[in-house]
Amino acid sequence: MFFHIVLTTECNLQCRYCFGETMEDFDEDFGDFDVDYSLPKKINYDVKLLGDFCSRDPDCVVTFYGGEPLLCADEMKQIMDVVKPKHFMIQTNGLLLDRLAPEYVNRFHTILVSLDGDEALTDYYRGKGTFRKVVHNLRLIVKNGFGGELIARMTVMEQTDLLARVQKMMREELTDKQLRAMMAVAIRGMPLEEAARRLGTERNALYKLLHDARLRLKRRLAREGLTPAELLAVFEHG
Repeated sequence: MFFHIVLTTECNLQCRYCFGETMEDFDEDFGDFDVDYSLPKKINYDVKLLGDFCSRDPDCVVTFYGGEPLLCADEMKQIMDVVKPKHFMIQTNGLLLDRLAPEYVNRFHTILVSLDGDEALTDYYRGKGTFRKVVHNLRLIVKNGFGGELIARMTVMEQTDLLARVQKMMREELTDKQLRAMMAVAIRGMPLEEAARRLGTERNALYKLLHDARLRLKRRLAREGLTPAELLAVFEHG
């Protein structure tokens, strides 16, 4: 079972697309729908009760959410000291990861980090310097021994053109043959056998061609300091 622990509704960023900011754009009310604006900004959980629930489930997973959960690092550490799930996970904007001791960071199975794309796009939505600070923190936690999974969570808005970004990377990193193969299989969803026939090659040779192309693209992402699973997932077919 997954337990999503909302430690706080507060955040240390003011992203352009967040609910709290965009509410100011509404000229109308919600009609018959009532919105309770008096909700607490921090929520108290019975840690022992959570621990009891988790102890009954061998597949218990605890995920910390917010707001920005690392604003409540002390509460998070208290939970991690008491509750014994199969995995801990966290969804964070990454700006405060350097303030959490490695003994806690390294216990996370997965860290989901909010990024909106490259440096220009992320800073456009999240504020100047955000991208570099987050990338610095991710490199720091890896250096300090984090061996879990890092996943970039992207909010797709008007300024975000994922397809153009992927195509640009493909054009810059891949050979012509690799590009044709990736366009056929990863973008158009063509079966390997059909793609191999059209490209005049064998299925196994095409598979190796795609494998090499994926490695090139992953190295490109690494050079940019990102691990965007949303982008890589495009290439995980076949």
